[in-house]
Amino acid sequence: MLFSLLIISIISIIIYGYSGFFKAIFLNDTGAIIPIDFIYGILFLSFLSIFINFFIPLANVSHLLFLVGIILFIYFFLKKKFSVNYLALILIFSFFIFISSNNNLVYDSKLYHLQTIKYNYQFKTILGLSNIEPRLGMNSIWHSFLSIFNISIAGYNPIYFINILIYSFFVNSIFQEKKIFKNYSLYLIISLLYILTYSLFHPYNNGTILNNIGSPEVDTISMLFFIITISLFLDVDAFKKKNVVNLLLAFIFLSITTKISNILLFVIAIFILIYKFKLKENFFSKYYFFLSAASIVWILKSFLLSGCLIFPIKQTCFNLKWSLGHENVEGYKNIISAFNRGIFTKQEWSNFDFTINSFDWFLPWFKHYFLNTELLTISFVIILFLLTLNILLIFKNYFLKKKINFNRNEFLILIILIFSLYLWLNAPEIRLGYGPIISITVF
Repeated sequence: MLFSLLIISIISIIIYGYSGFFKAIFLNDTGAIIPIDFIYGILFLSFLSIFINFFIPLANVSHLLFLVGIILFIYFFLKKKFSVNYLALILIFSFFIFISSNNNLVYDSKLYHLQTIKYNYQFKTILGLSNIEPRLGMNSIWHSFLSIFNISIAGYNPIYFINILIYSFFVNSIFQEKKIFKNYSLYLIISLLYILTYSLFHPYNNGTILNNIGSPEVDTISMLFFIITISLFLDVDAFKKKNVVNLLLAFIFLSITTKISNILLFVIAIFILIYKFKLKENFFSKYYFFLSAASIVWILKSFLLSGCLIFPIKQTCFNLKWSLGHENVEGYKNIISAFNRGIFTKQEWSNFDFTINSFDWFLPWFKHYFLNTELLTISFVIILFLLTLNILLIFKNYFLKKKINFNRNEFLILIILIFSLYLWLNAPEIRLGYGPIISITVF
């Protein structure tokens, strides 16, 4: 446990080192580095991992990136730029290491996450890699980020500890920044309590969410990024501050590029751009240029891996000699959808007339999966109960002729969450929808 704590502490130092560098260079911000700024370090390292991997394997630069990160941390530490409670962070690290000590490697990590990380680490970007296995065309930026840390330290591989780090950053930022972001902290506290309560009462180990701790995966990381994005956008007062807009854009970018099913968060990015356009703010900042460059680099990698600008959206795919092709992409997408729609019903999931070309799958799925999955049923009951109370309150205020407050940010979030759940129904397996399901319940 002590060695695991040491590894996680070193990785956190590297990430915060790059966070300070990123803020100074791309945001022209030489002020304090607060806990939530960890996202900038992840953002910058993710960009570097994809860009460098176009030319060489990440194995060639991992140690150098480690060293530079540590040097940057020491520099900003000596400059007294960090406003981070290190003791609290170490205690949180220890808590998550302890509860995850008996966790097994999740199945998907064995299936393709580790393979993707291996290809990034040992080879430069491989043209048409998805032809080996379509799953390898899933261009998650989180895989690229993890690949930097795919080294052995005294027999320990850091990639198995990094989601502990993200959970810890998530928890630490709640309490250290409650005076800065009121609604942000409240929303995250409720989200955290919901996750912990579900995990406490789940009959198997730490529950389906926290059982992922200790595995290199994207589902719960995507969940955390999604929840933080929603919470920041709901903080209307803080939204007027420039640093919150920058944080939002970073979380939106990483949420979508980590898992493309979060694509509807792009609506928030459009809202932000319209908002800033009305304020006549400059769009040609170094930060916006960086995000644009990072987006292009991510799309380019997806194109090289599969022939699709955004895999597995077939409308963005090209039929080239080395690409997967429209038909294969559509076939892969149908298999994923059909499997998750039909595997828990009494019908054969590969019967596309049942699982893809009709809604016949829905009622059997609802009966055999939805009603037997604790997080779904509990969330549904909570949503139904609180939604009823809200409707009654609106009617009460209406008849008493009291003013009914309308918040456009909250309305926009509600629309995004509803459509995110609709999008999730394409492949309705719980791990693929943690972010929207928990977010709409807490909302």
